[in-house]
Amino acid sequence: MKHKFLRLALSLLILLPTACDEDKEPTSYAPTLLTGNVAEYTRFDAVLTGSAVENPNSTTQCAIGFLISTSASLADAQTVEATAASGSNQYTAQVSELTPGTKYYYCIYAGSGSHIVKGEIMDFSTLVSEPPTLTVTTVSNANEKGATFNAEITDNGGYEITEQGFAFKVYDSESTPEPTTYDHTLPGTLKEDSKIFEATANTLQANTRYIIRAYATNKQQKTGYGESYIFSTEELKIPSLICDAATALTAYTATVTAQVTKDNGFPVTRKGFCYSAENHNPTIDNLLIELEDKAAFKAVIDQLNEGTTYYLRAFAENEKGIGYSPIISFATTTVQKAILQVPVAANAQYTEITLTSSLTVPSGTEILEKGFCYSKFSTKPQTDGEHTTDKSAGNELQVTLTGLEEGTRYYATAYAVTRDGTFYSTAVQFNTLSTEKPVSNAPTFEGIGENEVTAKANITSDGGTTLLRTGFCWSDALTAPTTNDQVWESSNHSQTLSGKLTGLKAGTKYYVRTFAENKNGIAYSETAEFTTTQTYTPTLSNPEFPEIYETSARITASITDDGGSAILEKGVCYSKTVLTPTVEDADKTLKDENTGNGINITLTNLEKGTKYYVRIYARNKNGVSYSSAREVTTSKNMPPEVAELSISDIGDDTAKASASIVSNGGLEITKRGFVWSTGNASPTLEEGTDIGVTLTGNFEAKINGLQPATRYYIRAYAINKAGTSYSTPTYFVTGITYTPSVGQVSIDETKIRTATFSASISYNGGAEVSEVGFCWSNSTSEPIIEGQGSKFAKATLNSDGTFKLTVSNLNSYTYYYVRAYAINKNGVAYSAGAATFTTERDEPGGDDNQPPKPGVE
Repeated sequence: MKHKFLRLALSLLILLPTACDEDKEPTSYAPTLLTGNVAEYTRFDAVLTGSAVENPNSTTQCAIGFLISTSASLADAQTVEATAASGSNQYTAQVSELTPGTKYYYCIYAGSGSHIVKGEIMDFSTLVSEPPTLTVTTVSNANEKGATFNAEITDNGGYEITEQGFAFKVYDSESTPEPTTYDHTLPGTLKEDSKIFEATANTLQANTRYIIRAYATNKQQKTGYGESYIFSTEELKIPSLICDAATALTAYTATVTAQVTKDNGFPVTRKGFCYSAENHNPTIDNLLIELEDKAAFKAVIDQLNEGTTYYLRAFAENEKGIGYSPIISFATTTVQKAILQVPVAANAQYTEITLTSSLTVPSGTEILEKGFCYSKFSTKPQTDGEHTTDKSAGNELQVTLTGLEEGTRYYATAYAVTRDGTFYSTAVQFNTLSTEKPVSNAPTFEGIGENEVTAKANITSDGGTTLLRTGFCWSDALTAPTTNDQVWESSNHSQTLSGKLTGLKAGTKYYVRTFAENKNGIAYSETAEFTTTQTYTPTLSNPEFPEIYETSARITASITDDGGSAILEKGVCYSKTVLTPTVEDADKTLKDENTGNGINITLTNLEKGTKYYVRIYARNKNGVSYSSAREVTTSKNMPPEVAELSISDIGDDTAKASASIVSNGGLEITKRGFVWSTGNASPTLEEGTDIGVTLTGNFEAKINGLQPATRYYIRAYAINKAGTSYSTPTYFVTGITYTPSVGQVSIDETKIRTATFSASISYNGGAEVSEVGFCWSNSTSEPIIEGQGSKFAKATLNSDGTFKLTVSNLNSYTYYYVRAYAINKNGVAYSAGAATFTTERDEPGGDDNQPPKPGVE
């Protein structure tokens, strides 16, 4: 137990009894003191004893204690309060915090006021401190790399233990000295409330004998050891590796590959490369690159020093330890360095700015990347922070930084990447512009309805910063609505707004403002106003029936007015009995699913020849509207109806027939034509001659190959799937035709070798004239076409029946016969009698023969 020591000066006078004062009657007398022996002592504690017998004449109580000091004169003595045994004059005092192996002087004293009286001075010595003692070390869990060790401190040597652990070394032979703290040590950890401590080694050599003993050191720096123990680690089962020579060497990088040749039965859990420029046998304690377990055993080592030789080993670790490959070495090249000018900042905006710079590099250096780094905080920003690249070629750099913060100071550096690393310029400082609240224009309105309207507006300025909210706010009471009223908000905070305001009241005036918010606050446009409409049920046209068949009918109509509201449903309802059918009481209702205001529906599964009452309907939010009721009667299919047969252009062997189909019978016409006979007054396809007519165009045909002066009976016919029908029969008689009548030839002009003739046709014989011309001869008075001794030539027939021809290659001064001719289908006709003429005479020469006589060619 600790006691508080009171220090007393040795210069104090010995307490004198107050009774010695001759001028006063004694009142206090010193007790009789006897210093006793030390009752018990250790290295740090002692129990002091003594007795104090009070003077019976003393009226004053004295304080009893002990003085103790390492000085025989009790200089700087400490006082210890004494405790009296019950009912006796024997006193003891416990002193602590003594120094081991030290001689102390002490005595009992009595004190009153400022005076004390001492007993005899005696001495004792505390026990001497010794090194701690420990048990022999126990070894457990030994493996390739280590083991667990335990020991116990049996005596701390008199002082608190400041350190405990295990000292060990490799055990070579019986002459190996016992290990001390100057060898390898492992600190030990005391177990709770125990003097037993433990340590685990995990960096021992495999398959090796070690000698180990526990140690402990106390506050006196005295170290004690336990008995030594010899143990062995297990055989090493770490991976085996090989490493290839380094490739792709630059000033700062190298590429290395390796391979685990054997894992010794334990999967590799860690692998990589360790390297050093100083250590020729690098380990993972040196520079290290660690790879993912399943990654290829290959790495690019960077941040090397230029022109430096490095030593490298691949490593792999399994649960038994780390294996290394043989050492390889490689040397980096000289650096390809880029020098960059301080960037120039220009065109500062709210969130962007343009930076320019330039760079110089040694000849042959390739710039792999260039650009600018920037930061709000770092005064020397680099590419591990925000940066942007310049994709242009050459040594000039220019980039516009975007996405910056407004009104903010930035630092920027230019950078360039070569084969050997990244180089930076000195930083430049710049500030972006500050932003304001947004600005917007008043909204405009489209599609004003009863309960909704589309509002449009533009945010003319975002204030230079990102818009947080944009939209419209409206009220039917406040002329300056805010976002606390009704609000439509853009989902993407667009500057071009188009939003549908819904939930409005019909026929009500509303006040609307555009709003936009950025980090600086919210701003509103001028107020715009509109009044909602009121809608009604739709208005429809009456139904039309463009196609009516036996069991179906197509109905068309239109919604002429949607009532100002979207059409929700449209269609047709019909009934055989209800004169004004509705969707509730109609025999059937059909919806038109097509968009738009048109209605086009085909009713099917109708009864043949039946009358139906039909109405068109349309529904909007206000209700259902109907058209007027219309009747439609389905048809019954039958053969076609043919009428209006007429015959024209009757010739001796041709005639033209025409007719019309009054009704197709409700079915498609598959064939039509005419059939005729000379013996059957009502000819049919089975008993007459027919000519088909195409299904398109006019129902008419030209009949050829008829006999002249013959009566023909004819009918038109048409066929559909229901059968064949004929028109009422009629008849016609073909005429008789002859050869043409040709007038006399007129000789218009004659020359030496040519002559011009003309003639006319007085009657074509009732048939078309196919050819006209002239034939001539100087030997026969009746020349014919293709006749012996005759020649002929074709002429062109004029619309008035005249024709004319000039012939050449005639003989001069010759007498000719000429006739006109005309041809129709009945043959050739000649003019009556031949006209004659004589060509003119040539002017004769001196030796010419006499002119020929007429009739001699």
